[in-house]
Amino acid sequence: MSLADQIMTFQFLHVLSVLVLFMGQGLIIPNGILASRSESAAAVRTHLSLMKLAEDFLILPAAVAIPITGWLIAWRAEISLGETWLTVAQTLYFAAFIVGLVYLRPLAIRLARQASDLPDGAAVPSDLRAALHKPLPAFVGNTLFLTMIVILYLMVFTPWEDQSSHEEPHSHDVVAHHRLG
Repeated sequence: MSLADQIMTFQFLHVLSVLVLFMGQGLIIPNGILASRSESAAAVRTHLSLMKLAEDFLILPAAVAIPITGWLIAWRAEISLGETWLTVAQTLYFAAFIVGLVYLRPLAIRLARQASDLPDGAAVPSDLRAALHKPLPAFVGNTLFLTMIVILYLMVFTPWEDQSSHEEPHSHDVVAHHRLG
């Protein structure tokens, strides 16, 4: 496999991972809103279990794959990980990843577990309802979503890019200007 094919493969996997991450967030956001507004235990349980499924099978795998595929692209395309736009994006990404892993993921697991024990016809217990109406998880989740938008901007438009590293084409069969897209 040529170097260009390797880079394109890693770019495809990188973009796919980003899309999967956004799909997961696209499931979590409305289901979080719907869970907080639902009156029945069955509806709350359904929304919280969908959030946990999105977290387990979309967001977490994609969140792990994104930096790996990004580093593989940088390695094969000879992009310095020290470039300002990339350093800022990586810092934001890992800060968001840690907040999601340490705060939002355990909260989603705890709420889904709490809701899974509720019988279908039951009302939503006051402690679960109170947890669903806390503003901090929604604020943190929305902030992480906006952070991902900023990171996407940095990856696509590469501001502050060191143009000197792209002045002459590589001796390989790749384009002289590489972007992590």
